[in-house]
Amino acid sequence: MNGLELNLRTNRSPQPQYLVRLADGLIEEANDAFLQMFGYQSEQLGSLQEAQVFEKTCLIEADAESDHWVNCLNLTGQSFVMEKKVLELCRGNEVYAVVTLSETTMQEKVLNRMRLSKQIFATALDGIIVTDNQGIIQYVNPAFIQITGYAAEELFGMSPRILNSGRHDEEFYRQMWDKLGNEGRWNGEVWNRRKNGEVYPEWLAISSIRDPRGNILMYTAMFRDLSERYQYEQKIKHQALHDPLTGLPNRRFFNEKLSAAIDVARELTTQFALLYLDLDGFKQVNDNQGHDAGDQVLRVTAERLLHCVGDHGACFRMGGDEFAVLLQGGESDLTSEAQAIAGCILADVRQSIGIAGQTANVGTSIGIALFPIDGQDAESILVAADSRMYAAKRGGRNRIVSAGSE
Repeated sequence: MNGLELNLRTNRSPQPQYLVRLADGLIEEANDAFLQMFGYQSEQLGSLQEAQVFEKTCLIEADAESDHWVNCLNLTGQSFVMEKKVLELCRGNEVYAVVTLSETTMQEKVLNRMRLSKQIFATALDGIIVTDNQGIIQYVNPAFIQITGYAAEELFGMSPRILNSGRHDEEFYRQMWDKLGNEGRWNGEVWNRRKNGEVYPEWLAISSIRDPRGNILMYTAMFRDLSERYQYEQKIKHQALHDPLTGLPNRRFFNEKLSAAIDVARELTTQFALLYLDLDGFKQVNDNQGHDAGDQVLRVTAERLLHCVGDHGACFRMGGDEFAVLLQGGESDLTSEAQAIAGCILADVRQSIGIAGQTANVGTSIGIALFPIDGQDAESILVAADSRMYAAKRGGRNRIVSAGSE
């Protein structure tokens, strides 16, 4: 043992070497090449843990435990890949190992190790891609092919830019590559495009593999298709903001849209109209023909609202038999446009609805308010429209009441 320790202290090998006690992982001796590469002082040996110099063991390993690749980490935080060879020896009851780290044609050897480990990559559920230091694709796994729809032969020699969806601007990618260059890794949500043109979300993690001098050898990326999760989240969001019976946005969504409409109108010094309506005779349909008939009346009413409003605004079911319509101001006379759409709604809602061999007949009373003339905030504009709707009911129902007609 003493001869070995002396050899490690004095050898001038360019390959980093160290002596580690396997029981506790302490590095007791190391040569100059090791100290220079990792940035440690000889005085730190004896208290330095082997785990401190290895960021993690590489996924790609040879079959022999004594010959594999490791991700090394020096004191400055730089990460690089080296080949690790281990020679075990005993002294008394203690087991030690002399470890030699070396670099050769690492890029080719790593790719060869990938081929040896093809079963790992073949069974991975996440897509995996490897490029050279110029970003040219060298390897993709079966999950990558399944997710993107590209065949392997279509990808080799190409850049991952082939997957760009167009949803991210140049600044997004600039920040990605800046972080990858500075920190050696980047992860986040990205929208990419499959071969068939479908745009999908994925969680992407990219890492750079460097040599001991900091030169980038290649990039590796792993991504997970988030399409199903995104669709589920969109479904939950839709259910939270829409009425399940009619499919119209609900009161919660209305409140959000009303606040947004006020912000836009204030910023652009424009107007918008709010139509608030309640069905006349709906209770009689429910009482005399049943709740199924009432539900059908609500569904048909929603369809008729959408027909009359078209792309001029948005329709909402506020609850029960109450509905609302937001009309954004444009170049046309908003008062006249609101009156015309309200007239269309009044006429369409009065048409008979066929239900299981019978007919149901309802009408509607509509109140119209304009922002900012009839209210300066969400509460006041809603109160104005609601009050005029009740004024229409008091005036005989199936009527429209707006400013000046109360």
